[in-house]
Amino acid sequence: MFQKYGTALCFFCILLAASGLNAQNVDIIAPRLNGLEIGATYSAIVKKLGKPVSEVRRGEVPCGGPMRTLRYKGLILRLESGGIDPLGLYSVEVTSPEWSISGLHIGASRSQVVAKFGRGPHFIIDGYAHLYFERNRLVKMRWEFNFC
Repeated sequence: MFQKYGTALCFFCILLAASGLNAQNVDIIAPRLNGLEIGATYSAIVKKLGKPVSEVRRGEVPCGGPMRTLRYKGLILRLESGGIDPLGLYSVEVTSPEWSISGLHIGASRSQVVAKFGRGPHFIIDGYAHLYFERNRLVKMRWEFNFC
């Protein structure tokens, strides 16, 4: 019986041990921009944030479909706008303290960010989040949903 299942069991144990060696703690976060989540519609964004400084309908989102880019002071939002089932907001980049990121603002200390989001690396469900620091202060945060 060992000959029949022993090789498979040994292989499974080696895989399990190897996966433990490569395992990494990650933080899954769900940041909100002034209360807006990934997937927010254009009308919800404009209602919450006001009219953008500029709006461009050009290009395609990574998996196809028209892209709409909304720019505010210190904020860039990208939406998939069109198609049968438009996704809505899929990408956020914040560089101004004017905007709330789940209660934090640009300029927050690293310890405040770690208390809110963990040490990282940071991911959102089906996407990623990048946090940029200078002198232990948050200077930029970008998160994007990967819908491919």
